[in-house]
Amino acid sequence: MEARAVPEGSKLFPRLASLALAILVTLYALAVIIKIAREPQHFQHSFCTYYVAAQAFNQGIHPYHIEELQRVQPNIKGETYSYPPITLYFFLPFTALPYYPAYLVYLAFKAVSLVFLIAIWQKWVLKRKLDGLFLLLCLIGFNFAVYWDLSAGCISLFVLLLLWAGLLAYLRDHLHVFAVLVALAASFHLSLVLFLALLVLRRGRSRWYPMLLGAGVFLGLSALSSVFYSEMTIGFLQNVRASIPGLGMGRTLYESYPPASWPLIREVLERVYARAGIVGAAESFSIVAYLALVMLVLLATWVAVRRLRPASRSNGYLTAVMLFSLAYLIVMPKLTVASYVLVLPAAYFVALKTKAVNALLVLMGIMAVSTSPFRPPVFNMLLEILPPYYPFLLTSVLWCAAVYICLRPDSLPTQETKSPGAGSAPCAGN
Repeated sequence: MEARAVPEGSKLFPRLASLALAILVTLYALAVIIKIAREPQHFQHSFCTYYVAAQAFNQGIHPYHIEELQRVQPNIKGETYSYPPITLYFFLPFTALPYYPAYLVYLAFKAVSLVFLIAIWQKWVLKRKLDGLFLLLCLIGFNFAVYWDLSAGCISLFVLLLLWAGLLAYLRDHLHVFAVLVALAASFHLSLVLFLALLVLRRGRSRWYPMLLGAGVFLGLSALSSVFYSEMTIGFLQNVRASIPGLGMGRTLYESYPPASWPLIREVLERVYARAGIVGAAESFSIVAYLALVMLVLLATWVAVRRLRPASRSNGYLTAVMLFSLAYLIVMPKLTVASYVLVLPAAYFVALKTKAVNALLVLMGIMAVSTSPFRPPVFNMLLEILPPYYPFLLTSVLWCAAVYICLRPDSLPTQETKSPGAGSAPCAGN
């Protein structure tokens, strides 16, 4: 009896510490939400754009040019609506209220969406009890990505709730539900339709029917925008073209969308070629380097998720979802800080699966941090370039760690593995 009481007592303090941390993080988050609610002049500027765009749409005014939006609200910031025309129906109900009440309702919906999103991650995806450390990660992770989303008033939390509800359905073998929810999420962020590729990992012919369903819903919603709102669709596509790196934006791209692969590659090569005195070559080499990165990430991800055939398929599919979400952000050429909310559970998942970290690597990382203003030329240039891209660089490190976890010899499943569990083998089969 005494031998059993010691382990139970040893577990009590970590549980209490986790609970205390969870309470502190929750109280802090509530304080932040109250601050955002009380200062509409400083926060949720993206919602202001959505609100005015919905008002313009309701009045038959084109919402994809800032001049048209200023006809509705002269004081609106220089930001245009950036989603397909059919998505404006989502924001129309908010226009039934004056702006500030609509602002509060929208913020409340975002807070509730965040609670549900964290519940999906913690309870059903990571399968853990109340975890204060995970809540702290959600608060501070990737340059405070969650706060960035809440303060900017982006639509991302709603979209990610749809996506992760779909991914949960995928893990539970409800593939048709997964396909429809991914298509609905992709109706806002078009690139999210790539998550339908996870169906390729499934077995049997039945996987193709959900894929056709998801593609059909996505294309159907896109067709509705094109047919019924053709002029607005043209404006939307023009805005998309203007925001794609290399097609319509110049140096302002780095300030608008810093944490992505394409702007990082382009900025590094531009500086290297400028110092070498070579003019005009950075653009073409940037494209080649970016495409090479995309091919490398896709190939390594595919090899990693196909290498093993674990005894627990659900755990293998979970690893595939986490690895795919990390790879998705690496290959995307255009991102915001809020985009990295997507991979908060993947970061925690990789940390849980990492058995050990080489102390020499930790030492090198600590030693690399320098407070001196005098640095060698190359390191000085890197210090100027890399800080804005920290979320992307961290995601890349996590992706490498996830691939390594899948490929290491001791990750092979054994016959004794019967349930996915927190400590079971993490790699996926086909």
